[in-house]
Amino acid sequence: MVTSRSYIIAMSEDKRRALLQQLEELLDEHPQLAGHDTYVMPYVTSVTLARALPVS
Repeated sequence: MVTSRSYIIAMSEDKRRALLQQLEELLDEHPQLAGHDTYVMPYVTSVTLARALPVS
């Protein structure tokens, strides 16, 4: 999911590589994340729908 974010995609290759390395280290070392293959991450998406009124 991290690599699909536009601000990550827009980073230079070196910066993206460094950020992803930091993420890997966090996932490997954080007491609540280490040793897991999957991670629970609450994610909420909001949608606003607008409709144009017909022109009379």
